[in-house]
Amino acid sequence: MAGKQTGKKGRSSRRRKRRGATLTIVVMFILVGVIAFASFRLYQKKQENAAKIRELEEDLASEQARSEEISAYEVYVKTDECIEQIARDRLGLAYPNEIILKPEE
Repeated sequence: MAGKQTGKKGRSSRRRKRRGATLTIVVMFILVGVIAFASFRLYQKKQENAAKIRELEEDLASEQARSEEISAYEVYVKTDECIEQIARDRLGLAYPNEIILKPEE
């Protein structure tokens, strides 16, 4: 009878080991799946952020160019040439010795 008890113990021990190994494998597959999903989501987020960075860099370059144009125009507005042009075009002014010819209508 002692031999039969050892045999039953041996079988149940092997079953427990199989269950433990199967459970370990299932848990490992679940972990691999979760990690793969998280990695995929991070990759997508990285791609979205890279696209946003490119768009913002383009906007920055555009705004810097616009800022340079505004600075150049600010310098031009302060020149005598600009003041004369505004006086001629908008106010219709001329120098005292200057003759202005108007086209016939």
